[in-house]
Amino acid sequence: MKKLFLILAIALMSVPALRAQNQKIGFINTETVLNELPEYQKAQKTLEQLTEKYKAEVEADLKVIDQLYTNYQNQKSYLSSSQRSSAENNIITKEQQMKQKEENYFGSEGVLAKKSEELLTPIRERVDAAVRRYCELHGFTAVMDLAGSGNIVYYDTALDITKEIIKSL
Repeated sequence: MKKLFLILAIALMSVPALRAQNQKIGFINTETVLNELPEYQKAQKTLEQLTEKYKAEVEADLKVIDQLYTNYQNQKSYLSSSQRSSAENNIITKEQQMKQKEENYFGSEGVLAKKSEELLTPIRERVDAAVRRYCELHGFTAVMDLAGSGNIVYYDTALDITKEIIKSL
């Protein structure tokens, strides 16, 4: 009975090891894949142009605020208390408006974030689908992304499927 139990225990412990031997792991650099796609390059260019446009608007507002502040500092001694208060409130209001504009453009729920999602999500979904198809076709059980992951210290470049994914797109 003890022999049977020992044999059964050894057999059960070896099942995960057998499963691990049949696993095929690959690596991909999705950033490389994305940079090869013309539609991704076009989307990136569009986002860069919008960023520059919105940045210029915010900088123009900042210049106006700086000018208001400079004028206020130069005229402060000549202004009545109510005029100083009014000028200060005007500057504060302009600053708040600029910060709100900046948040509307660059915030996590801002125009740029929404535009980025609108332009890039379909492209990323297309790449993800290509990776899934490739993995299913070639029997991969796991694929790790090299882009932005600082956790991979070493990998065999023979396992890198980036070029194959680019070809399949």
